[in-house]
Amino acid sequence: MGKFGAWLLNFMQGRYGFDQFGRALSVVVVVIWIISIIIGVFSNLFGIWAALISTILNWIGLIVLAFMLFRIFSRNFERRRAENEWYLRRSSKSNQSKDIYNSGDAQASPGTEDGYKYLSCAFCGQQMRVPAGKGKIAVKCPSCGEKTIVSS
Repeated sequence: MGKFGAWLLNFMQGRYGFDQFGRALSVVVVVIWIISIIIGVFSNLFGIWAALISTILNWIGLIVLAFMLFRIFSRNFERRRAENEWYLRRSSKSNQSKDIYNSGDAQASPGTEDGYKYLSCAFCGQQMRVPAGKGKIAVKCPSCGEKTIVSS
């Protein structure tokens, strides 16, 4: 690790970092900018409104990127965890229709052994064992204490 790597590691010490909500925000930024580029390319065909929409989408993408970076560099862990939990609850509500088809009994399925499913903590990588076939459940990592909602 060079001087920059050591500096970056020291700089990020005590900062929140990247989580599921941050990943979703980064996907949103990329999608918005791709749409903006496509609309900008065809602005000659569609007129001035396409150029205006492309510019507005660029600014929205920039604002979402700034919010994502603010969350990554934040030192307010409780507030960032609350935002991530809000995102996980919202995303689990949108996936409830999938649970209707996936909610079977707790028999061993791919990725499960003896009625348990083994997961990795998204924050520290610690292996966790959760009961299989219980739908969406809240788990707390034994290593870092991070609470997340997972599909069992």
